[in-house]
Amino acid sequence: MTDHGIDEPIDEPIDEDEAVGEAIGEAVVRSLLEEQCPDLAGLEPHQSARGWGNQLRRLGAELAVRLPRTPRAPDLLRKEYHWLPLLTLRL
Repeated sequence: MTDHGIDEPIDEPIDEDEAVGEAIGEAVVRSLLEEQCPDLAGLEPHQSARGWGNQLRRLGAELAVRLPRTPRAPDLLRKEYHWLPLLTLRL
């Protein structure tokens, strides 16, 4: 898997053993936005980047949606949310 910038399209297939894959499609993103952030639901989601644990979709010109794509991703995000504020105090 290569490293993609946030605005680069993705061409290589997802490793189905490692990730949820295409289950996180545009329809899922639109549904989540309508339910959880109706003020953003009018913005167009575009596939942009895929890490080993998360998938990013551009949302309009200024925002991004970050979605977990592996079973371990939510736990990693919880650790990130815990540690980032603590680490920023030391930067």
